[in-house]
Amino acid sequence: MIETALETDGRAGAHELAASIEHVKGVVKDVAHNVSDAATYVRQKAESATTAVGGAMEDSGHYLRDDGLNKIAGELTNLVRRNPLSALLAGVAVGILIARSTHRHSGSSSRGGEIHA
Repeated sequence: MIETALETDGRAGAHELAASIEHVKGVVKDVAHNVSDAATYVRQKAESATTAVGGAMEDSGHYLRDDGLNKIAGELTNLVRRNPLSALLAGVAVGILIARSTHRHSGSSSRGGEIHA
């Protein structure tokens, strides 16, 4: 009688274990499918972004080659005419940045109160 009970419990445990294993297999399969879908989505977005960047670079190349610097200079002139104060401030800012950059790299500047003979 005890042996029969143990045998019955053992079979029930084995069936539960088999059912659990099948459930885990199903979950793993679902996760693998979701990961595959996500990878496909990311790949498609990356391809789309790469195509867009490539197209923009190609358009920029055509613009520079076909229209040249004359058109760019004309557009810049028009921009300055439409926004003179902004252009003036931008020019001053660029001048300050250039002056600071060359001042730091010159090496011949005097520092705080030093006297050079």
